[in-house]
Amino acid sequence: MTRDLTRRLGLLLLVVTLSCCTSLSDGSGIWQDSGAIEKVWSVDVDQRKPGDPVGFSQPAVVTGSDGRIVIAGRDARARVYDFSGSELHRIAIDEPSDSGALALSNGTVVVGDVGGRIYGIDPIEGSILWRHQLSSPFFSQPVLLQDGFLVQTSDNRIYRFSMDGEKQWSYAGSGGGLGIYLTASPLVVDATLYAVLTNGDAVALKVDTGDLLWRRQLLLSTDAPVLSELRAPLAAPVMLKQGYIGIERFEAAILIGFYQGDLLILSARDGRQLFAKEISIKSAPLVDHGHLYVATASGEFVSIDLATGATRWKQKLTDGELLGPVLWKDSLWLADDRGFVLRVGRDGEKLGRIAFGGRIERAPTVTPAGILVRSGLGVLTLVR
Repeated sequence: MTRDLTRRLGLLLLVVTLSCCTSLSDGSGIWQDSGAIEKVWSVDVDQRKPGDPVGFSQPAVVTGSDGRIVIAGRDARARVYDFSGSELHRIAIDEPSDSGALALSNGTVVVGDVGGRIYGIDPIEGSILWRHQLSSPFFSQPVLLQDGFLVQTSDNRIYRFSMDGEKQWSYAGSGGGLGIYLTASPLVVDATLYAVLTNGDAVALKVDTGDLLWRRQLLLSTDAPVLSELRAPLAAPVMLKQGYIGIERFEAAILIGFYQGDLLILSARDGRQLFAKEISIKSAPLVDHGHLYVATASGEFVSIDLATGATRWKQKLTDGELLGPVLWKDSLWLADDRGFVLRVGRDGEKLGRIAFGGRIERAPTVTPAGILVRSGLGVLTLVR
């Protein structure tokens, strides 16, 4: 059998696996009592008034003896809480924020605002340590490096900063067409950065210098007459160190997903496409103990054994668009855009579901005390 035929058969087997397996139940199936999930506390991070825009910012978690939660809001304030939900500081920034936040190893927390400014915040003193102006805002999650961090902005630029907020390099990708408000974050593996841009380019850069290693166009066009037909990269890339596509083994591959588009697997070495399947996702899949967990925008949750390429189970959890999963206390936690938080076992068992007020547009955040969920109405809630 030729290598090309083997690869084609392998791709076909995985397509059948992903698309034809039987769901354990549909979105109206029986859930365990919502008492399996406890709302510990809630706070208002946006001070939202009727008619105000929804908020998308995400919290950062500072662990250690002085544990803190830091989140910036639509009211142009960054708030610092302890793990019991008590507000410790309220810090004025220049404009509203819809960015993710990141805790650096030196204790500084990075946030951004809609005017394109980036801030370094001291969560203990409740002060701004530094600020810089970027070419455009970032709505994604900053990415931690050993000695700094990365930010990907809405105009397809990637910046590397030191721990003290000094810019070290920037990479400028070409602009995109029609876009969705939120964007993806980069992935860093060893000395290489992988990113997917709003124009459909996937790129690999050297982390130290920002030099381009390879670029691959994944979308022929990002123009669409309506948003419902737009394919947009919202999920961060995921590294698959090794595994199988059907009967074809791969090593060092990058999984990239598009909202209202395809799920792709590319060679990490040169960007060569290994697999494509029409699956819409909004947030990054999770790799844990050799299993890949994929939550789709059609409400399905799939577990794949990477050692064999076989589907372990597939669940229809909701009629909404799923966000997550994240892992906490040996359970998988998800949310959907209808305002539900969902808890699922590693075997696909539905363990609990609880309703929130307002849509949820970001994946939950893990803390030592539980799972943080932020609604579009500005409410940040700790559940467990």
